[in-house]
Amino acid sequence: MTVAVPAALFCVAAGTMLHRLVLSLAGLNLPLGLFGALVLIGAVQVLVGAWSRSMAAVAVLGGLSYAATGWLAMAPPGQRLILGDFHGNAWVFGIAVVTLLVMVWVRRFRRPGART
Repeated sequence: MTVAVPAALFCVAAGTMLHRLVLSLAGLNLPLGLFGALVLIGAVQVLVGAWSRSMAAVAVLGGLSYAATGWLAMAPPGQRLILGDFHGNAWVFGIAVVTLLVMVWVRRFRRPGART
């Protein structure tokens, strides 16, 4: 479970840098950075969950990521890295949704007889 802390910090840093990237095609703005950030955190959570065979590790990774991202979003005005717009809200709340989905998925990797 100790691998969850650096993995969470990596996901927060990379996802915060990615979530604002937008691809503009013929006047249509596609939030590919947001999609990439959520896929990144989901992939890292699946990797940590499969490696540790524990839903608790995924929950710790998701909880730390959510808390750190919320902390970045609550900075004073002018210093925020995550704004309160569509991209920012989808990034912050998407972490919680992805974490819950991955926790359900990782249940299949549990050790026999394990409670978590």
